[in-house]
Amino acid sequence: MENLSIHYNENDPIAELGVNKSTPLWFLQKLINNKSEWVRTRLADNPSLPVDMIYTLAKDESEAVRGAIADNLNTPLDLLETFLKDESIWVKSRLADNLGAPPEILEKLYKFESDSVRKYLASNKNTPINILEELLKSNNIHIRWNLISNPITPLHILTTLAKESNVDIRKSIPLHQNCSNELLLKLAKDEDFEVRNVVAMHPTLPKEIFEILSRDEDIRVQLTLVRNENIPEDIKDKILKHLI
Repeated sequence: MENLSIHYNENDPIAELGVNKSTPLWFLQKLINNKSEWVRTRLADNPSLPVDMIYTLAKDESEAVRGAIADNLNTPLDLLETFLKDESIWVKSRLADNLGAPPEILEKLYKFESDSVRKYLASNKNTPINILEELLKSNNIHIRWNLISNPITPLHILTTLAKESNVDIRKSIPLHQNCSNELLLKLAKDEDFEVRNVVAMHPTLPKEIFEILSRDEDIRVQLTLVRNENIPEDIKDKILKHLI
């Protein structure tokens, strides 16, 4: 998340009781008006928070608290809709990060021209494909990076991202669940050894790619390939004999 000015103490035992789903309800109710913004924020993060408390905290003066409610999986749909009108970009960003937010809300969030919001839309598995396609047009590195972390990002978007100049983005593509053998083949010939090295880790490489990587000019790629549990024995032996 973006930086938010809030005084917090990760070791505050009261705050950690607030977020603990096993904490008794009577104790949680005592925390709802706690003077500490951090305590209330952690309370709002509680995955077992009762709906009546969610509605109360949704009106909290603190954007950190409201943001936590916007990202809580138990927050009712009508409240999620309300957060679309919240003036805080932080709250909208947390809403965009909520894996329980339906596609129609995420689509509305895209209309806010904020990279802070859009980078979380890029990684949310409920974001509609047409919105992911629009996000691909962004030059923001965080948005493009998060598209790769999204498990639903389709092959045609991954193929475009494979042309990215940023090595860290390219090397994140091979292990994406939607990466095709055709794209793996292209990445196996990438100019940067780090990308080829990640391809060598792939658990279901076709033999053609094993063959290509076995002849890689960088010994580090060959060594990674040898450690791949699914490497054909004849290719493994060929690499090992070459190393002796």
